[in-house]
Amino acid sequence: MTEEIRNRIEQIKNGQVPVGYKKIINTIVPFDFEESSFGDLFDFYGGLGIARAYLSKDGVPYLHYGDMHKGNASSVSLEQYMGMPKYDVQLTYDETYLLKDGDVVFVDASEDLEGTSKSVLIDNPNNEPFISGLHTFAAKDKNGKLTKYFKQYITAPDYVKLQFMTLACGFKVYGLNRSTIKKIVFAYPKKTTEQQKIAEILMKRDEAVALQEKLIENLELQKKALMQRLLKPKARWEKIKLGMIGDLYQSETISEKDLTSTGYKVYGANGMIGYYDKYNHAESQIAITCRGSTCGSVLFTEQYSWITGNAMVLNVNENYNKLFIYYLCLNSSFKSIISGSGLPQITRNNIANYKCAIPKDLKVQKKIAAILQDSDLSILYHKQKLTALKAQQKSLMQLLLTGIVRV
Repeated sequence: MTEEIRNRIEQIKNGQVPVGYKKIINTIVPFDFEESSFGDLFDFYGGLGIARAYLSKDGVPYLHYGDMHKGNASSVSLEQYMGMPKYDVQLTYDETYLLKDGDVVFVDASEDLEGTSKSVLIDNPNNEPFISGLHTFAAKDKNGKLTKYFKQYITAPDYVKLQFMTLACGFKVYGLNRSTIKKIVFAYPKKTTEQQKIAEILMKRDEAVALQEKLIENLELQKKALMQRLLKPKARWEKIKLGMIGDLYQSETISEKDLTSTGYKVYGANGMIGYYDKYNHAESQIAITCRGSTCGSVLFTEQYSWITGNAMVLNVNENYNKLFIYYLCLNSSFKSIISGSGLPQITRNNIANYKCAIPKDLKVQKKIAAILQDSDLSILYHKQKLTALKAQQKSLMQLLLTGIVRV
């Protein structure tokens, strides 16, 4: 990064407008950036609202808003949409919900404010039949001011996301209608050559992120296969109840209002939820969630911490390797001992009486645990690398899409 760019960033941080730049809405962009509302750039059409229950493997590919929220992709290619659920419908090909090459699809519903700005570019060069589905808007280009691949980044700048969050309405589920979304303002380079260069740079970053995500997915599949192979009962393994392996107890629940920003980590059913000034179990403990939607999931903490009351804590005795028992629990089917017609739950007795096959030799337990831990550490390393890549990607988007860095 050049000294000029550093100075420009510092000026903007201090609320100053650098020479050659102007202030619009809640951001600063170069003088030669053009400002347009989404209503000036696109015509908006509603999607075809069909519930998932009516989708199948036959018919026309169908873009459901739920599929948009699932991934991080900024575009949908021919290969991707041909693998999506389909809706069997007769078409005249004049339907406004049919997506053409270069269209942009927005969601009109999200469970969180951040998701209200979710959009994807349709990369459909042959204009194959493709339906904009439930809770989506199809945005069709009005004047050609934006190049095709640049369009996939129009909701990426922070100032655009802020407009979405400000205009969104709803309780628990947030959304924008077609009239509201037209008010959102976007600034962009007038020169299409600059738009194309920006898109090329950002697409390379997208590809790097996607490759890293695929690598992690493959590593996790390999780990799963490795667990099944290494933990399969063998000679000199014995069946034993979990209650015989160590102390099994349910911990006290901590109220959310009592959580702090420092202290010992507090773990809930979905992972760490905050900190507390006390701990309720010693180092290296296994917890099995016993109530709620995550009932049966397994957690391992490597330090002194607090596990909330919706879990059974297993304090493994010295005759067994704690890490091995964790992987054994992780590979077990606790779903089979869930009871309750309403709220899913597992009783202490059910966990205590759950039988597992364990090597009698502690050295074998340690060896298996070490192999699986190496696999976990590899996954953790690549997840940290992914986090860094995404941070770099986001930073680069802001710099390029607001013109702080010119190409």
